[in-house]
Amino acid sequence: MAEAKPGDRVKIHYHGTYDDGTVFDTTRKAKKKEPFEIALFGNHAIPGLEKAILGMSEGETKKVRLEPEDAFGTRNEDLVVKVDKAHVEEHVKYPQRGMMLRIRDKEGLTNNVTIIDIDDDKITLDGNHPLAGKTLNFEIEIVEIIPATT
Repeated sequence: MAEAKPGDRVKIHYHGTYDDGTVFDTTRKAKKKEPFEIALFGNHAIPGLEKAILGMSEGETKKVRLEPEDAFGTRNEDLVVKVDKAHVEEHVKYPQRGMMLRIRDKEGLTNNVTIIDIDDDKITLDGNHPLAGKTLNFEIEIVEIIPATT
């Protein structure tokens, strides 16, 4: 049976939890129950997840625990900034804690941020991925391996 190797694409079902058992994402309860497709091209998927999938065969399941460095990275407090509330309200009528925004930086690059705090005149934005700094547990099932074309 073929094993997943670099360059392949794989379709997987996964169930992702934190150490306390809280589910952060799953394909198992999605309405369509479609598997998620990952390209094993290096840096196209969560690094630890990609590493765990390499060598697996169709139908195989595996549980893996990923430390932040192997998942979405450690938190970078330099990506947490306070901005004038009025500036955000020019673009978002009713900003709320937990809301995700897409902003442009000084160089014109687009970044995703989350509103983590709002006070009278400032809004705190967090540019870290929501799962940065978290240890993640995955139960993975390989549904299909699509071999790389040569």
